[in-house]
Amino acid sequence: MLFDDVGRLRPLAGERVYSEEDRGYFDLRQPELNWAAIEARMQRLFTGASAEPLSFLMVRQRLESCRQKALSGPESRGLFDGVHVPFALPAVMNTDLGRELEDVFIPAACGSFLADYAKYSASNLCVGALPGAVKTVPNSRWERVQRAQAQGTVIGWYFPLALKGFAIPDQRTLIARFPEAMILSGPLEIAASLVACPELLMRQDDKYPNLLVMSAIESVDADQAHMFWFFEAYGWNLCFNRRSMIGPVSEYFSGGITLLA
Repeated sequence: MLFDDVGRLRPLAGERVYSEEDRGYFDLRQPELNWAAIEARMQRLFTGASAEPLSFLMVRQRLESCRQKALSGPESRGLFDGVHVPFALPAVMNTDLGRELEDVFIPAACGSFLADYAKYSASNLCVGALPGAVKTVPNSRWERVQRAQAQGTVIGWYFPLALKGFAIPDQRTLIARFPEAMILSGPLEIAASLVACPELLMRQDDKYPNLLVMSAIESVDADQAHMFWFFEAYGWNLCFNRRSMIGPVSEYFSGGITLLA
Protein backbone atom coordinates (compact mmCIF):
# COMPACT_ATOMS: atom_id res chain seq x y z
CA MET A 1 0.00 0.00 0.00
CA LEU A 2 1.31 3.44 -0.94
CA PHE A 3 -0.49 5.24 1.88
CA ASP A 4 -0.94 4.62 5.58
CA ASP A 5 -4.25 4.74 7.42
CA VAL A 6 -4.22 8.55 7.56
CA GLY A 7 -3.48 9.04 3.86
CA ARG A 8 0.25 9.76 4.19
CA LEU A 9 2.80 8.24 1.81
CA ARG A 10 4.70 5.36 3.38
CA PRO A 11 8.41 6.32 3.28
CA LEU A 12 10.97 4.08 1.60
CA ALA A 13 14.60 3.69 2.59
CA GLY A 14 16.67 6.65 1.42
CA GLU A 15 13.80 9.13 1.26
CA ARG A 16 14.34 12.12 3.50
CA VAL A 17 11.43 12.40 5.88
CA TYR A 18 11.08 13.79 9.39
CA SER A 19 9.95 10.45 10.78
CA GLU A 20 8.72 7.17 9.36
CA GLU A 21 5.70 7.34 11.67
CA ASP A 22 4.18 10.78 12.04
CA ARG A 23 3.39 11.76 15.63
CA GLY A 24 0.70 14.24 14.63
CA TYR A 25 2.04 17.25 16.52
CA PHE A 26 1.30 19.31 13.42
CA ASP A 27 -1.93 18.16 11.84
CA LEU A 28 -5.05 19.17 9.95
CA ARG A 29 -8.62 18.14 10.60
CA GLN A 30 -10.94 17.00 7.85
CA PRO A 31 -13.17 19.98 7.00
CA GLU A 32 -16.88 19.39 7.02
CA LEU A 33 -17.92 19.29 3.38
CA ASN A 34 -20.85 21.67 3.69
CA TRP A 35 -21.63 21.86 0.01
CA ALA A 36 -23.95 24.85 0.20
CA ALA A 37 -21.22 26.90 1.89
CA ILE A 38 -18.52 25.53 -0.42
CA GLU A 39 -20.56 26.41 -3.50
CA ALA A 40 -21.17 29.96 -2.28
CA ARG A 41 -17.44 30.46 -1.68
CA MET A 42 -16.49 28.96 -5.02
CA GLN A 43 -18.97 31.26 -6.73
CA ARG A 44 -17.23 34.29 -5.27
CA LEU A 45 -13.93 33.08 -6.74
CA PHE A 46 -15.45 32.50 -10.16
CA THR A 47 -17.36 35.78 -10.13
CA GLY A 48 -14.15 37.67 -9.47
CA ALA A 49 -12.05 35.73 -11.95
CA SER A 50 -14.05 34.53 -14.92
CA ALA A 51 -17.17 35.13 -16.96
CA GLU A 52 -17.45 31.37 -17.40
CA PRO A 53 -20.58 30.02 -15.66
CA LEU A 54 -19.99 27.39 -12.98
CA SER A 55 -22.36 24.44 -12.79
CA PHE A 56 -22.31 23.14 -9.24
CA LEU A 57 -24.20 20.03 -10.32
CA MET A 58 -21.29 19.31 -12.67
CA VAL A 59 -18.81 20.03 -9.87
CA ARG A 60 -20.47 17.60 -7.46
CA GLN A 61 -20.90 14.88 -10.07
CA ARG A 62 -17.31 15.04 -11.26
CA LEU A 63 -15.92 15.15 -7.73
CA GLU A 64 -17.93 12.10 -6.71
CA SER A 65 -16.94 10.23 -9.87
CA CYS A 66 -13.27 10.99 -9.14
CA ARG A 67 -13.66 9.85 -5.54
CA GLN A 68 -15.26 6.56 -6.53
CA LYS A 69 -12.57 5.89 -9.12
CA ALA A 70 -9.84 6.53 -6.54
CA LEU A 71 -11.55 4.30 -3.97
CA SER A 72 -11.64 1.46 -6.48
CA GLY A 73 -7.89 1.61 -7.09
CA PRO A 74 -5.58 -0.26 -4.67
CA GLU A 75 -2.89 2.44 -4.88
CA SER A 76 -5.16 5.48 -4.65
CA ARG A 77 -7.93 4.52 -2.23
CA GLY A 78 -5.78 5.40 0.79
CA LEU A 79 -5.75 9.07 -0.20
CA PHE A 80 -9.32 9.45 1.01
CA ASP A 81 -8.36 8.07 4.42
CA GLY A 82 -6.57 11.39 4.87
CA VAL A 83 -7.71 14.99 4.74
CA HIS A 84 -9.27 15.79 1.36
CA VAL A 85 -10.63 19.10 0.09
CA PRO A 86 -12.53 19.84 -3.14
CA PHE A 87 -11.55 22.69 -5.43
CA ALA A 88 -12.61 24.32 -8.67
CA LEU A 89 -10.41 26.63 -10.74
CA PRO A 90 -11.70 29.22 -13.20
CA ALA A 91 -10.33 29.09 -16.73
CA VAL A 92 -6.91 30.71 -17.03
CA MET A 93 -6.99 34.50 -17.01
CA ASN A 94 -3.28 35.25 -17.44
CA THR A 95 -0.36 33.33 -18.89
CA ASP A 96 1.80 34.61 -16.03
CA LEU A 97 1.25 32.21 -13.14
CA GLY A 98 2.67 34.63 -10.59
CA ARG A 99 0.29 37.37 -11.76
CA GLU A 100 -2.65 34.98 -11.61
CA LEU A 101 -1.73 34.10 -8.04
CA GLU A 102 -1.25 37.69 -6.93
CA ASP A 103 -4.30 39.14 -8.65
CA VAL A 104 -6.89 36.38 -8.18
CA PHE A 105 -6.11 33.32 -6.11
CA ILE A 106 -4.31 34.69 -3.06
CA PRO A 107 -6.87 37.49 -2.58
CA ALA A 108 -9.67 34.93 -2.94
CA ALA A 109 -8.14 32.63 -0.32
CA CYS A 110 -7.54 35.53 2.06
CA GLY A 111 -11.04 36.86 1.52
CA SER A 112 -12.64 33.50 2.21
CA PHE A 113 -10.61 33.13 5.40
CA LEU A 114 -11.54 36.61 6.64
CA ALA A 115 -15.21 36.05 5.90
CA ASP A 116 -15.20 33.25 8.49
CA TYR A 117 -12.46 34.53 10.83
CA ALA A 118 -12.84 38.29 10.86
CA LYS A 119 -10.88 38.83 14.08
CA TYR A 120 -7.71 37.45 12.50
CA SER A 121 -5.70 38.68 9.52
CA ALA A 122 -4.94 37.26 6.09
CA SER A 123 -2.18 38.63 3.91
CA ASN A 124 0.15 38.10 0.99
CA LEU A 125 3.68 38.73 2.25
CA CYS A 126 5.10 38.44 -1.27
CA VAL A 127 3.20 41.33 -2.88
CA GLY A 128 4.95 42.46 -6.05
CA ALA A 129 7.41 39.56 -6.01
CA LEU A 130 5.29 36.98 -7.85
CA PRO A 131 4.66 38.25 -11.40
CA GLY A 132 7.26 36.79 -13.73
CA ALA A 133 8.91 34.87 -10.89
CA VAL A 134 7.17 31.47 -10.84
CA LYS A 135 7.46 28.38 -13.02
CA THR A 136 6.38 24.75 -12.88
CA VAL A 137 8.81 22.14 -11.52
CA PRO A 138 9.74 19.68 -14.30
CA ASN A 139 8.22 16.19 -13.90
CA SER A 140 5.85 17.34 -11.15
CA ARG A 141 2.93 16.68 -13.55
CA TRP A 142 1.52 20.04 -12.55
CA GLU A 143 1.58 21.25 -16.15
CA ARG A 144 -1.59 19.13 -16.52
CA VAL A 145 -3.40 21.55 -14.23
CA GLN A 146 -2.31 24.46 -16.40
CA ARG A 147 -3.28 22.69 -19.62
CA ALA A 148 -6.70 21.82 -18.22
CA GLN A 149 -7.21 25.38 -16.98
CA ALA A 150 -6.50 26.70 -20.47
CA GLN A 151 -9.50 24.65 -21.67
CA GLY A 152 -12.03 25.68 -19.01
CA THR A 153 -13.06 24.95 -15.44
CA VAL A 154 -10.75 22.60 -13.53
CA ILE A 155 -12.25 20.45 -10.75
CA GLY A 156 -10.52 18.08 -8.37
CA TRP A 157 -9.41 17.04 -4.90
CA TYR A 158 -6.45 18.28 -2.88
CA PHE A 159 -4.82 15.99 -0.29
CA PRO A 160 -2.70 18.32 1.85
CA LEU A 161 -1.10 15.70 4.13
CA ALA A 162 -0.08 13.10 1.56
CA LEU A 163 3.59 14.17 1.73
CA LYS A 164 3.66 15.33 5.32
CA GLY A 165 7.18 15.68 6.73
CA PHE A 166 9.00 14.80 3.49
CA ALA A 167 11.89 17.00 2.38
CA ILE A 168 10.72 19.32 -0.38
CA PRO A 169 13.35 18.24 -2.95
CA ASP A 170 12.33 14.62 -2.29
CA GLN A 171 8.65 15.46 -2.81
CA ARG A 172 9.59 16.57 -6.31
CA THR A 173 11.28 13.29 -7.21
CA LEU A 174 9.15 10.69 -5.44
CA ILE A 175 6.13 11.74 -7.49
CA ALA A 176 7.48 9.08 -9.86
CA ARG A 177 6.30 6.48 -7.32
CA PHE A 178 2.68 7.54 -7.76
CA PRO A 179 0.12 6.39 -10.33
CA GLU A 180 -0.07 8.67 -13.36
CA ALA A 181 -3.30 10.34 -12.19
CA MET A 182 -1.63 11.81 -9.11
CA ILE A 183 -0.09 15.27 -9.44
CA LEU A 184 2.24 17.12 -7.09
CA SER A 185 0.14 19.96 -5.66
CA GLY A 186 0.72 23.52 -6.80
CA PRO A 187 -0.48 26.98 -5.82
CA LEU A 188 -3.81 27.28 -7.60
CA GLU A 189 -5.54 24.23 -6.17
CA ILE A 190 -4.14 24.93 -2.70
CA ALA A 191 -5.49 28.48 -2.81
CA ALA A 192 -8.81 27.30 -4.27
CA SER A 193 -9.11 24.65 -1.54
CA LEU A 194 -8.70 27.40 1.05
CA VAL A 195 -11.43 29.34 -0.73
CA ALA A 196 -13.73 26.31 -0.48
CA CYS A 197 -12.77 25.32 3.08
CA PRO A 198 -11.05 28.21 4.92
CA GLU A 199 -11.18 26.21 8.16
CA LEU A 200 -8.53 23.85 6.76
CA LEU A 201 -5.72 25.75 8.52
CA MET A 202 -7.61 26.64 11.69
CA ARG A 203 -6.64 24.64 14.81
CA GLN A 204 -7.68 26.12 18.16
CA ASP A 205 -6.91 23.06 20.27
CA ASP A 206 -3.67 21.50 21.50
CA LYS A 207 -2.24 20.96 18.00
CA TYR A 208 -0.96 23.24 15.27
CA PRO A 209 -1.77 23.25 11.54
CA ASN A 210 0.84 22.28 8.99
CA LEU A 211 2.49 24.67 6.59
CA LEU A 212 1.13 23.87 3.10
CA VAL A 213 4.01 23.60 0.64
CA MET A 214 3.54 24.39 -3.05
CA SER A 215 6.06 21.80 -4.16
CA ALA A 216 5.10 21.90 -7.84
CA ILE A 217 6.39 25.43 -8.43
CA GLU A 218 9.82 27.00 -8.19
CA SER A 219 11.55 30.30 -8.87
CA VAL A 220 12.56 31.21 -12.40
CA ASP A 221 15.70 32.74 -10.86
CA ALA A 222 18.35 30.05 -10.37
CA ASP A 223 19.80 32.05 -7.49
CA GLN A 224 16.46 31.63 -5.69
CA ALA A 225 16.15 27.88 -6.32
CA HIS A 226 16.45 27.20 -2.60
CA MET A 227 13.22 29.10 -1.87
CA PHE A 228 9.67 27.75 -1.81
CA TRP A 229 6.19 29.24 -1.45
CA PHE A 230 3.48 28.24 1.00
CA PHE A 231 0.32 29.07 2.92
CA GLU A 232 0.35 28.90 6.71
CA ALA A 233 -1.81 30.06 9.61
CA TYR A 234 0.66 31.47 12.09
CA GLY A 235 -1.05 32.44 15.33
CA TRP A 236 -4.28 31.80 13.41
CA ASN A 237 -3.42 34.56 10.94
CA LEU A 238 -3.35 33.29 7.37
CA CYS A 239 -0.42 34.28 5.18
CA PHE A 240 1.10 33.48 1.84
CA ASN A 241 4.87 33.60 2.00
CA ARG A 242 8.13 31.96 0.98
CA ARG A 243 11.15 30.65 2.82
CA SER A 244 14.35 28.69 2.29
CA MET A 245 14.63 24.92 1.86
CA ILE A 246 17.98 24.91 3.65
CA GLY A 247 17.56 22.12 6.16
CA PRO A 248 14.43 20.98 4.29
CA VAL A 249 13.23 18.09 6.47
CA SER A 250 10.60 19.48 8.80
CA GLU A 251 7.73 17.99 10.76
CA TYR A 252 5.90 21.25 10.05
CA PHE A 253 6.03 21.18 6.24
CA SER A 254 3.47 19.20 4.27
CA GLY A 255 3.35 18.71 0.51
CA GLY A 256 0.16 17.61 -1.18
CA ILE A 257 -1.20 15.46 -3.96
CA THR A 258 -3.83 16.61 -6.46
CA LEU A 259 -6.36 14.50 -8.36
CA LEU A 260 -8.20 16.08 -11.28
CA ALA A 261 -11.83 15.09 -11.76
